[in-house]
Amino acid sequence: MSVKLKSGHEAVPLEEEELAQQEVLFRSYSEGMVRLDPGGWFLHTPSLKLADNIYEHKYRPSDVIIMTYPKCGTTWTQEIVWTMWNNPDLDHPGAKEQIFLRSPFIEADSYLLSRHHPPLGDAAIQAYRKAFPHREDMKDIFFSLTEVAPDPRVIKTHLPLSLFPENLLETCKVVYMARNPLDVCVSFFHHCRLFFCQDYTGTFDQFVDLFVKDNLIPGPYLLHLKEAWAKKDHKNLHFMFYEDLKEDPLTELKNLDAFLGTELSEDKIRKIVDYTSFSAMKTRAIEGLLPVREEVAKETGGFFRKGESGDWKVVTTPEQERKILAWMESGLKGEDLKFKYMSRK
Repeated sequence: MSVKLKSGHEAVPLEEEELAQQEVLFRSYSEGMVRLDPGGWFLHTPSLKLADNIYEHKYRPSDVIIMTYPKCGTTWTQEIVWTMWNNPDLDHPGAKEQIFLRSPFIEADSYLLSRHHPPLGDAAIQAYRKAFPHREDMKDIFFSLTEVAPDPRVIKTHLPLSLFPENLLETCKVVYMARNPLDVCVSFFHHCRLFFCQDYTGTFDQFVDLFVKDNLIPGPYLLHLKEAWAKKDHKNLHFMFYEDLKEDPLTELKNLDAFLGTELSEDKIRKIVDYTSFSAMKTRAIEGLLPVREEVAKETGGFFRKGESGDWKVVTTPEQERKILAWMESGLKGEDLKFKYMSRK
């Protein structure tokens, strides 16, 4: 039976064969799945109430929302913006907190709904108990922490623009990060193997098939991109490319500074570039908050795995490459959206 969401989308349950495939490949997906119409967005059935809460949440003029598809550099961008906004002198005591607690991941609860999911780390539980000492349950932890986070909030999301209120860009700022889809697919595969909230057990070839058929949470990557690209000239949306940030972080942070209005000196920006480099952030890794498979972490390097552009060439076969490129050509037809590191040369 379909369900109507506050955003106007209709949530349609997956049919038996599709649902069975998801439950076999993702051991944590055990509570049902839905596809949203229009758009084909892909969610856990129990997360529909949270989707309504996110749509109706009161966003503030001081908010900055970091919006990306999974594995497009969301946490990296999140740390950069939070630091520029809250910690330009690199001496803020809150910087020692786990990043998802000082810069909330608004829909993180939707990934933690499986009855098979291990307990959260102590840091999340303690933060929730401190914020809500009189609550007896532990529901909607990250959404609740978002609601009480102090200004200025830097909020992370993997959801697309269309699942947020229509006036979002009239209310607050959005920083959107895009990444080469070939690298996204490889990085997302490792991510889904690592975290218990997905617990992916299939092959990379099966994962590529799910990716190009838009059967991964939160749904179609190309539509996610196109929704933001259509708003790239809006004064409150800053569209970035992961590859540009890797190649020239100083220039990209200067552009961010202009968008955010933080008015930082070049010396401070240079120090933030160093502070938010891949090697520096790896020392402040997020493991410990969200449970991971330790054997996969040891094999791949954990959440901060490589952070490279073009790593897809090492993993992807020519046939898998052709499949993804054909999907991109069809899905981005007529768009002037171009990516770097698309050739094996």
